[in-house]
Amino acid sequence: MDAAKQLIILIGICGVGKTYFAEKVARALGLGWLDLDAFIAQHSGATMAQLRSEAQLPATEPPAGATAASSQELYTPAGESFRAVESQWLQEAMGARNHVIALGGGSLLTPHNQQVVQRSGGLVIWLTEELWLIAQRMVRQPPPTYLVNRPLLKAAVDQIEGQQPGLEMDEYLRLALTVLYKQRRAGYAEVADLEIDLSFLSTDIAVGMLSSQIKAMWDKARNSHHNASAS
Repeated sequence: MDAAKQLIILIGICGVGKTYFAEKVARALGLGWLDLDAFIAQHSGATMAQLRSEAQLPATEPPAGATAASSQELYTPAGESFRAVESQWLQEAMGARNHVIALGGGSLLTPHNQQVVQRSGGLVIWLTEELWLIAQRMVRQPPPTYLVNRPLLKAAVDQIEGQQPGLEMDEYLRLALTVLYKQRRAGYAEVADLEIDLSFLSTDIAVGMLSSQIKAMWDKARNSHHNASAS
């Protein structure tokens, strides 16, 4: 971790609050913030539902002589999947300084993306929470808000509902989140510097805890660097 870079990367399952806490923690620490999915959507013209699925993105044309890294426009060959485009823009985002960045829940499924995050010099924080709490929070949102932008979660819910009809929606969501979490937790564990359980915490307490932990990790890294330099 490079404390001088002041890059914070929030990872975790969908619905745990990565985007919310990226904004709140950034404000508390005087940093910028970025949601990677929203950034890709802004520059690709794709919908959030496309981004959070394995759907193919529409092709876009680059300006003459431009590159993806320099043009701030996302352009892809027709039919390129979101995961390939996500890798491209993840690399771009990991060059940021003085930012809190929220990654998509599936961003770390590939070893390549895990290595990109590990090499970034950022402090990687894995946000966790009891899955039934996430499910209950989702169902309090107006339907179908909690599924419309999460087609992979919806597909899992639909499959489980077909196998086990008659359950409450929060139970379908909990079971679907469990499926996704089992697929993704190894990637989270591979890159995380710190794991913070948000279960039963108020948002204010959670923001304070995150900010304090980040400052403590930065101080520790700076002191280690200073001591190494002095020796």
